[in-house]
Amino acid sequence: MDRSWFRCACAAAVIATFVVALPARAAAERSPSPGGPSPGNWSLPVAGTVGRGFDAPSSRYGAGHRGVDFVVADDAPVRAAGDGVVAFAGSVAGALHVVVAHAGDLRTSYSFLATMSAHRGAVVRRGDPLGTTGGPSGSHPHGFHFGLRIGDEYVDPMLLFRPTDLSRVVHLAPVTHASAPGAGSWAVEALGVWHG
Repeated sequence: MDRSWFRCACAAAVIATFVVALPARAAAERSPSPGGPSPGNWSLPVAGTVGRGFDAPSSRYGAGHRGVDFVVADDAPVRAAGDGVVAFAGSVAGALHVVVAHAGDLRTSYSFLATMSAHRGAVVRRGDPLGTTGGPSGSHPHGFHFGLRIGDEYVDPMLLFRPTDLSRVVHLAPVTHASAPGAGSWAVEALGVWHG
């Protein structure tokens, strides 16, 4: 009895376990907020912990918390969470803010800065410095506020740091070339494992 198909299936299962479990575990450790899509390749803007999470308002002008506050020391670097263009950099009501526009109609905001190193129109890459923490924060006692808008709607910015949906990365596809082990065979494209 030929058991090569069984060995291939076992190998695929073991490899798939590592492909799914390790990235998901690492991303979950970075992401304190589950749920929602991951729009791209993002990094946390500061090295700190979330002191106050997102609280969606019940209406456009309703009460809520339209972002997250990080507990972080003064003068800590604030970095761009993703690639984009600085849409705003300036003072609002005595506090310094930077807004970066990203692909997909996303905008991230970095609020209550002590200093700003970004200027309007600047192209920034993920990790580029935007300023430092420690500016006047009014009703945000944790010192640094990070927000995300899709269009004009505020959403939980921690959704940016969720694990990648592997169903969009790993695909089962019919094998059509001559070296396939048989008609109707399937392969895991990303792993090169045959199942005939």
